[in-house]
Amino acid sequence: MPVITIQMGKMTVDKKKEFVEKITAAASEITQIPSASFVVFVDEYDYESIGVGGQTLAEKRAGKYQKTTICRSLFGRAADF
Repeated sequence: MPVITIQMGKMTVDKKKEFVEKITAAASEITQIPSASFVVFVDEYDYESIGVGGQTLAEKRAGKYQKTTICRSLFGRAADF
């Protein structure tokens, strides 16, 4: 039984459901293991509990740094938190 664990900021229930479905499908396709065998844990943290570059994500989201710069440094592309 493969286990996938992700640690991240809070997501809506719909986004979390979409994430679990897509990550399971991708892992199943790559490994050729049936998707029903996968277990996915989503560990969510408040933005005050995640720090990047000496600032919490809450501070960064409040505009102390440009979001685009943060996203590019974390994900290699522009995205919205």
